[in-house]
Amino acid sequence: MTSSSMHAPSASDHTHPADPAAPSAAEPATRSDVPARHRAGGADPAPGDRPGRDRAASWSLVLSLVALLGGVVAMAGVGLSIVPMEAEHGRLLTDTPAWYQWTVLGAFGSLVLWTLAGIVGIVLAVIGLAAGQGRARPIIAIVLAVLAPFLALGVLMGALGAGTALL
Repeated sequence: MTSSSMHAPSASDHTHPADPAAPSAAEPATRSDVPARHRAGGADPAPGDRPGRDRAASWSLVLSLVALLGGVVAMAGVGLSIVPMEAEHGRLLTDTPAWYQWTVLGAFGSLVLWTLAGIVGIVLAVIGLAAGQGRARPIIAIVLAVLAPFLALGVLMGALGAGTALL
């Protein structure tokens, strides 16, 4: 006997066919098996075909709306409640109960959060415009974020007037 006939059987010595569902190493991969960026002659998909391509523009609009609504709601709450509270307890905010003073302080302090949301919204809108992610959403986001503090102040003044009229 020769040394070649005495070896243990290896995986290549079997005679039964391989699993027909599994591609062999000799078969080329089909186009569905290979991601688009790895296909020969195929570049990345077009910008319109990429999922999530408008993320910066979308987030800028969301953050700008959050900044606008947060500031408006906070100032409406303060404006509508401060006049009746001061009418009952005294004309100065320091004459009101401590819990109410902390509530007003918290509402005005939340303006910092809403301002930061607006600033981040503006930055993301500029990124979205520079990346070519459309024009409507980033421009609307910038307009809303810039107008948010002025609208919040207007709502505060209007709510103070409405609170005074209700007395």
